[in-house]
Amino acid sequence: MAAAALLLLLTASSPGGAVPGPIAGSMITIPRLPPTPTGLMAVAIGPTVVQLTWAGPGENGGFFTIWRKSSPGTADFVPIATAAGGGAGYTDPTTDPNTRYLYRVRAETSYYRSDWSSEAPVTTPAPPTGVVVGAVVPTEADAGANTPVMLEFSLPEGYRLDRNPFIVVV
Repeated sequence: MAAAALLLLLTASSPGGAVPGPIAGSMITIPRLPPTPTGLMAVAIGPTVVQLTWAGPGENGGFFTIWRKSSPGTADFVPIATAAGGGAGYTDPTTDPNTRYLYRVRAETSYYRSDWSSEAPVTTPAPPTGVVVGAVVPTEADAGANTPVMLEFSLPEGYRLDRNPFIVVV
């Protein structure tokens, strides 16, 4: 969106009244409101991670603010992050497992804010059950300071081993 131009005309006055005609003209540029993000979608990609995507690139040196609330839960949305105006997505790594959230996004500049996007609901999954992880530790005689520890594990179908606080070592 292009910015709007506005011509300001200055007039002077004296105790005897206004001086006829403008004494100076100045053109200023007023940036337009950033466009409202559209098509907001939230997808849980794990028990503690939600991926957000939307359309509507930021303009005028702008950025996006991402807001979230638990549903039901907190009374209102709270800001959780900002994203560069050239992007159209954000990964939220701060969610809790088995929790419903609502997200909304808006574009902002230094001076203006767009309307809110539509709200996007998502429920994060519970962590998997049936995960077994065991460490194979070498004997003291064979182990040096940098000897790696081997992990043996079994996982339910469709899961992978990752560094995650929800995988329990037995």
